[in-house]
Amino acid sequence: MKKVILTLATMFMFWGATFAQDNQESSVSLDSFEQCNNWARHYCLNGNHNAAVNDKLLRLKKRGYIITTKLIRSYAQRTRANTPMPQKTN
Repeated sequence: MKKVILTLATMFMFWGATFAQDNQESSVSLDSFEQCNNWARHYCLNGNHNAAVNDKLLRLKKRGYIITTKLIRSYAQRTRANTPMPQKTN
């Protein structure tokens, strides 16, 4: 009887844990030092260029890349100055 109760309790806990998980995207965001423009450096132009580079960096961070200064500078140089504002997906 004890085994049956423990088995049912374990199954109930796993069942509850599967429904408790959030299906939305994880809340990954860029720290201030991972952004293109901050107090230490200004690689991006203000406006759309800054937003576009930060959007690319955020997508890289969501995929697990480590954001380095070399990577930020590279993306800032490769992104055109008249880049349109990135589309926000809900």
